[in-house]
Amino acid sequence: MVAGRIWKTRDGKVRRFVKNLRWHGQKIVNPEEPPICCWLEAGLEYLRTHPKEETRGRKQLQLTKAQKIERSKISRQRARLVQKLKTLMEVPLANQEQKDINDIIKIGSQIEQLKERIIPLGGLPPNWE
Repeated sequence: MVAGRIWKTRDGKVRRFVKNLRWHGQKIVNPEEPPICCWLEAGLEYLRTHPKEETRGRKQLQLTKAQKIERSKISRQRARLVQKLKTLMEVPLANQEQKDINDIIKIGSQIEQLKERIIPLGGLPPNWE
């Protein structure tokens, strides 16, 4: 790196402050390409030795298209069952008929079956537990 200073002047008079400048030496790798600065070269070398891994967001599931479609179908089925279960549970227990209680038990068992079906397709989602 090359450093330089320029004394600020006004009307030929020297002022009390200095402007510091720094240049990076350029290296010509290929005459057909623009020259590379030393700090760019060091940065590119660092990226080659330390590849960047994405850490933001959730991890993507490594599934085929058919598996993704099947997983989505199972998720929609569970959402439909949970919604039906909530509407049945809104009714006070004293007002429920035996049929409603049997439906609640049936829906609970269907949700458990869906849990078993989705495990091979990328695991159980955290909010299903």
